[in-house]
Amino acid sequence: MMRRVRYLKKLIVSLPEINNLNQRDSLEGMMKGQREAAQRTGMAVGSYDEFRSEVLVDDANSKADFGNGLLWVLKAMGARIRKGDADTDEVLADERKSLRKGNEAAYVFGVQNAAVIDESRFNELKLTEGLTDEHRYEMEAFRIRDGLNVAELDDEAVALWDHGRGVRVLDRMASVVGIDVPDTGELTISKRRQWGQTREAYRRILAGVGLKEGMRLSKEEAQGIVDRAWDERFLMAHLGVVPVRWRVDKKRRTAYLEIKDIFHRLGLTCKTVRNRRAGTESYAVTGVDAGRQMAERRWAPKRWDGPLFGGSNIREIKKPARQNAHEHSPLPFSPADPANDNPALWPEFSEKPDALFPWMDINPKEIPDFMLNDPEFWAMAV
Repeated sequence: MMRRVRYLKKLIVSLPEINNLNQRDSLEGMMKGQREAAQRTGMAVGSYDEFRSEVLVDDANSKADFGNGLLWVLKAMGARIRKGDADTDEVLADERKSLRKGNEAAYVFGVQNAAVIDESRFNELKLTEGLTDEHRYEMEAFRIRDGLNVAELDDEAVALWDHGRGVRVLDRMASVVGIDVPDTGELTISKRRQWGQTREAYRRILAGVGLKEGMRLSKEEAQGIVDRAWDERFLMAHLGVVPVRWRVDKKRRTAYLEIKDIFHRLGLTCKTVRNRRAGTESYAVTGVDAGRQMAERRWAPKRWDGPLFGGSNIREIKKPARQNAHEHSPLPFSPADPANDNPALWPEFSEKPDALFPWMDINPKEIPDFMLNDPEFWAMAV
């Protein structure tokens, strides 16, 4: 088997970002939020909550630093890292975008064409090992119908579901508009979803500001809302009223960015409106009617059997990092590029010409005898 090994000489890795500070979490901030929530409900923060919090924070920080971690591991393995050029970055960005669109289209098609199953079949599949893609799509379709309380899985329903994130957005909106959402989850502070506390939290920070479609908030009103949320930011982050970064960051941002965080968690869009003549700035909020309608349908006693017209887009579309003024040639690289295909021309191969394998350090004493006596091994090394 060893004779079939072909050592990797070059690896092209596309990293959209080296690290993502918005994904980082704070164990101290998480525990503060849990203690404040427990104090308000008469619960206690136990050892299980502390252990679970440590695991969640470690997982979040590992994902946030994935790019750096991968480069560190590669360097520890003896690899030499070279940054690609800007044109390659743009091509890879287009490739990633195309791949994401293809995967999303396959997911939507699979969910919409999956067989309709009941709860007993869903529970049976949860205990089944070696599920097929067909089974996974059936389970996901059941989750969407059950979570959104709909019968038809059109494009709007799948987009609103957002791989499970949309349900929490609708429940937060329901808490704001007065729909009674029951607490769910286990009776531990780290896993309990306390919608009664969430409803009270929105009442405190909005302080009488009623959500209406197309409403305008003055800069002073927005500043008052975010100041009240900041004063309780650890509790607000625990309840999901504000994103996790609020319990990590110690530095405040502008009122617009902070109020945008709060409304975005409700599935709403917030845009700045400037009156240059009067020199004033206000914030327009849209999506309230659609969000209210979807929240009411989720908690309606009867399942909605019609299409979701006017669905709320709960994910804010990100602007591209750069605007491509022209089309780029697709990957892979041209085979006619001698500098790319000839290992002898790579910089790292010229640094250790006497090594067995120029791209890694090998101590001859560590090479097993069966490899030392193998002509094919030495032919490959040369």
